[in-house]
Amino acid sequence: MGEMRYTFYMPTADQQVIGMLHKRGHKVTYANDDAAKADIAIFTGGEDVHPIFYGEDILTTTMSNIRRDKREVKVFRSLPLEMPKVGICRGGQFLNIMSGGAMYQHIDGHLGAHEIFSDDWILGGPIKVSSTHHQLMRPSPEAWIMWQAQCTSKVHTDSEVIDTSHDADFIETEMCYYSHTNSLCCQPHPEYSGYPELTDAFFQVIDMLFEKDVDKRRGTQAKPVSVG
Repeated sequence: MGEMRYTFYMPTADQQVIGMLHKRGHKVTYANDDAAKADIAIFTGGEDVHPIFYGEDILTTTMSNIRRDKREVKVFRSLPLEMPKVGICRGGQFLNIMSGGAMYQHIDGHLGAHEIFSDDWILGGPIKVSSTHHQLMRPSPEAWIMWQAQCTSKVHTDSEVIDTSHDADFIETEMCYYSHTNSLCCQPHPEYSGYPELTDAFFQVIDMLFEKDVDKRRGTQAKPVSVG
């Protein structure tokens, strides 16, 4: 069975993500009035999410856009809870926070091309990805941690610096999923050229998680509403 085609609602436009979606046959809408009618909401990259949203003081390395944060929080809360949601880079970090997770506000030793790995059948083995983030998701216990990496040497919170360079138990989350908000959080950039394995894997995960939900939503929206 081929890749399913979706209509994505994008609260904040990102031309590279739009190009990736169009190239694979998907549609994109930006109108707030059409948000709940779309198949999947997709949150894109950009500035760091302000740590006020996960209960920390801001570090000097954290570069946030509180106006965008507030706008996207409003969008997130306006969407049906069961609606599939996907985030890339900042967008993934945003969905992680909205689902109860937090962030390491700064990380050392993690920038540019690196490998990610997983036990799932989708990756099959380590693949190379490109990362531009200087923060790292700290998923809540409710998260399903899907993909990981192992290249960070230190992580910074507002109260401590943790040496992770020799800690084999430290989990460096690259992708996670929250069932209670139906949110997929992806830190690498599948829209970047030169990483076809990541792009293919990204859409395989979307199909695996959301295909049945989208079919159900489309069926529900197609049914006539009876009055009286």
